[in-house]
Amino acid sequence: MQPFAVLLSPLFDPARQDHREVLRTIHNAPFHNAAAKKVKETPNLKAVFKWPRGHAKSTHFDIFVPIWMMTQPQPLIHVMVVVGKSEDAAKTLLGDLQAELEYNQRLIADFGQFKNVGSWEDGQFVTQGILPFLHVVADNPHVVYVIRSHAPITSSLMT
Repeated sequence: MQPFAVLLSPLFDPARQDHREVLRTIHNAPFHNAAAKKVKETPNLKAVFKWPRGHAKSTHFDIFVPIWMMTQPQPLIHVMVVVGKSEDAAKTLLGDLQAELEYNQRLIADFGQFKNVGSWEDGQFVTQGILPFLHVVADNPHVVYVIRSHAPITSSLMT
C-alpha cells in the first residue's frame, strides 16, 4: 500500500517556481496505513482507534483518510460529518480539510478543482463532485461520521 499522505505533505524546494520537485518523502507509520486500510476495506466499520497523544489522530482521520477515500478511482465517501465539542472546534476540524481541498496545489493538479463556488462556506461545504461536508456539535467531540454507500462508518478517536 502506497503511503497516502505522500500526496498531501511532501517537502518541496521553495526556490523552484513550480514547487513540484520533491526533496524528501515522509512516510506514514505502519499503524496509520493499517487504520486507513481498515477504514477502506470495511464499509460498515464501527471502530475505536486509540493512539497516544501526538500520533496524528486528527490529521489522519479528519484530513488524510477522507481525501484518500474521495480520490480513489471509485470514491469511497459520500458524506462526511465532523463532530466537535463546540461550534468553533467543529468548524476548525472541518476547516483543516477544507483548506487542503481548496489550496493544496499538488492535490488540485492531480485530481482537479474541489472548490464548488456558491457551496463553500465555513462549517459546511460541497465539493464539485457533490460530496457534502458538514459539522455538528455534540457531547463526544472525537467522532467522525463518514457515509459510504449510505451506511455510516464511525471512527471514534481517543485523546
